[in-house]
Amino acid sequence: MIEMRSISYPRTNAVVSAIILWNTVYLSQVVESLRAEGHDLPDEIIRHISPQIWEHINLTGIYDWNGEGRPEGTFRPLRHATKEKIVEAA
Repeated sequence: MIEMRSISYPRTNAVVSAIILWNTVYLSQVVESLRAEGHDLPDEIIRHISPQIWEHINLTGIYDWNGEGRPEGTFRPLRHATKEKIVEAA
């Protein structure tokens, strides 16, 4: 039992680190996009947004790793939230 734990902890840390990195990259994309649209996003507010969330990450589903249809080095398009979604998330 102890051996299984010692094996799984590094894997868990790697998954958590990957999620945080992914969230950080996409949060940066969102901030840049919103600022380009003219939204006022002060750095004092942005620094309080945490990339340590993963409710939006599917940890038990089917994954497509082939990347077909998306040029290498690109991101999927950002989705703009509606006011209803923002209120729902708050």
